[in-house]
Amino acid sequence: MNKVISEKPKLVNELNAYEIPTLTTIYNSDLQINDQNDLKKVINPIEFIKVGK
Repeated sequence: MNKVISEKPKLVNELNAYEIPTLTTIYNSDLQINDQNDLKKVINPIEFIKVGK
């Protein structure tokens, strides 16, 4: 860590200033559930993953 800081002294300030952007979509799909159809789109993959098939 000391080596990295000595080579790039501004890095710590850059990291402190960095803000993780808020996710609103993933794979071009909204992360908001508006109705039953949206809910099914979320539940089906979850069940698929649980079963492993």
